[in-house]
Amino acid sequence: MIIVSLDPGNTTGVTIYRDSELEFLETKDLDETYQLIVDTKPDVVVFEDYKIYPTKALDQSWSQVYPVQVIGVIKLVSILQGIPYVIQPTNIKKPIFTALKTQRGIDAYEYWTKETLNPKVLRGKSQHIKDSYVHLIYYLKNRV
Repeated sequence: MIIVSLDPGNTTGVTIYRDSELEFLETKDLDETYQLIVDTKPDVVVFEDYKIYPTKALDQSWSQVYPVQVIGVIKLVSILQGIPYVIQPTNIKKPIFTALKTQRGIDAYEYWTKETLNPKVLRGKSQHIKDSYVHLIYYLKNRV
């Protein structure tokens, strides 16, 4: 099974899960994100939703809201390629990161999935890559 998990943003974090192997990278623009999905040919695309909360609405004034544009590209390429996609809320990250911090030395992510995934692979990775990884873990744990 191939899963592409994305954290959309100005730089989009990507975790590719291919037959229990992981690959981490970032895409810098819409074309690169589109092509990554086409070239990878995943069985499913998982990505984090984006909401503008009332307390942050003024911060987005006159913004092109780039993460929303990235989400549009992800949805479009998924539809055009016949790939199912799953949108996940941002709030799923907190309990996973909390578990990681509180279980020092233990594979806290194993709490979320039966897969053998080691959080040590995240050392030195950007926050966007870490977020894409967490969305992958959540999907693996909760998929139907």
